[in-house]
Amino acid sequence: MSTFPTHTSQSDRAKALQGYGFQQIKPFVGTTVFHWFTPSEGNVRGPWQPIGGRQSWTGDVAFWTQQIKEMMLANIDAIYLHLIEQYEEPRIEFFKAYAKLRAEGWDVPKVAPFLDPNILFGASPIDVATPAGKDEFARHYIRFFKQYFAENTDENAASYLLTIDGKLVLHTWWVYWLLQNLERLTREDVRSRLASTLGDKIPQLANGIYMMSTALIDPDLSFSDERAVMFAGYSYAIHSVHKGVDVWHVQPGYWDQNIRKPGYFLPRDGGKNYKRAWDAVIAAMPQVHRVYVESWNEYDEGSGIYSADPNGLFVDRGMHDNTDTFSDTGNPYEYILTTAEGAARINGRPSYDARILWHDAPQTITAGSPFSLEVTVRNEGNARWADQDGCALMLFDDQGNEYARVEISSSDKNQFTAGLGVVRGQPYTFRLQVSAPSDKGRFVLSAAMTRAGSVLGGTRLISVDVV
Repeated sequence: MSTFPTHTSQSDRAKALQGYGFQQIKPFVGTTVFHWFTPSEGNVRGPWQPIGGRQSWTGDVAFWTQQIKEMMLANIDAIYLHLIEQYEEPRIEFFKAYAKLRAEGWDVPKVAPFLDPNILFGASPIDVATPAGKDEFARHYIRFFKQYFAENTDENAASYLLTIDGKLVLHTWWVYWLLQNLERLTREDVRSRLASTLGDKIPQLANGIYMMSTALIDPDLSFSDERAVMFAGYSYAIHSVHKGVDVWHVQPGYWDQNIRKPGYFLPRDGGKNYKRAWDAVIAAMPQVHRVYVESWNEYDEGSGIYSADPNGLFVDRGMHDNTDTFSDTGNPYEYILTTAEGAARINGRPSYDARILWHDAPQTITAGSPFSLEVTVRNEGNARWADQDGCALMLFDDQGNEYARVEISSSDKNQFTAGLGVVRGQPYTFRLQVSAPSDKGRFVLSAAMTRAGSVLGGTRLISVDVV
């Protein structure tokens, strides 16, 4: 197969791979993602062991590729990626995995930097009344985006940065006491510094920046556009409103007693408490604008929703005597699937939707002979495509008659995320043999993704010359 299929132009391919932004008042779901992982460093004493054990969290491209796919299984819209100066290489590996998936046609969650002032400035708070202090605050965001664009070099790279109302999203944890003269830092101080270095790569900076923050109480950045309670409250669901933006924090539990004594214990109780947290969000609709999931993979503090071994509990009995149940049904994807269901109930997407990205067919075929055809379709709805759910690619002739049909198949396990189906934002390639007509001339087929006979999304014309 050629890099760009015979009947898909490079410009059409680029258009198919373009990202999109969000509106402030339209709900979407985001989560924090930490990158301090090697098999033996970073967070290593969490209570819930990943599938394959903590040593399987290598922080390399293969690891992040699988993690991003599972975030998509959870119907996550936005990733707030940790920004510190330690463990930089795993973050760069994340960006490599991100670029790889985008090139394959995955509509991955949009990404924004999540600045951690406590780690960056905790030992030496910076004075943002001075040009040097303003430069230091902005420098870390600039470093993040330079790393991103070093690995995401295509023309659509900027469109996968998280934007709200056309503005570039920046995120920060608590700044109180870590930024001296906090009131002297302005939106334009930050935007102008990013624009002077990155304006050619991030055109959204011309529209401004959108600032997410996490402070429970003032003082906070005066130009924060929304706030969510993050890493600051031991509760399954926390509600906050800032400047009219309604945000919910949900988490499955919290358990840091392997690293702190006495620490704190917020039990998961088999997943029931997380389901109740999402029920509270759903009950508050349609006022909800944002849901923040704490977190994807905070390991030592036990709040991650990542896939885990439900029987792989690690307890340091020298620190505490508590116990808990990960999943009442023994499901390693307990919290991922609960998140997917909750997100599907608030994000406004249809359950079933599709987009044909591209196809590959020969330029000419011999009359009456079979030929190979590939059509790549992306799942654009909340529901997963799996066997026996009626999802199929159908080809129609120029009279609208069915010419060929092929269903989703779990036999191609490489195309089923976590073995659970084709998730939202995932491309799926149909491979089929089609018989050419006996008459010579131009042969045109119309391809459509269907479910139970109904067309999902648009159709695509496939034309070849019969000789």
